[in-house]
Amino acid sequence: MSSSLRGSFLRFWAPVIIYMAAIFFVSADPDPGIPAGTDKTLHWLAYFGLAVLVLRALAGGLPVRLDR
Repeated sequence: MSSSLRGSFLRFWAPVIIYMAAIFFVSADPDPGIPAGTDKTLHWLAYFGLAVLVLRALAGGLPVRLDR
């Protein structure tokens, strides 16, 4: 694997792997201490964040800023 390819892989996929590990770590806690009724909202936010990171990695980065 060339150094630029390795750097690109780490730049885009390392955050995905770290985020997935964080979700796994938090999910393993039997009593996370979250307020009642917020479980679904927190799951939605966590997996939305993961989806954003995965889409960013698949696209090879965030798109160029739009000026319009």
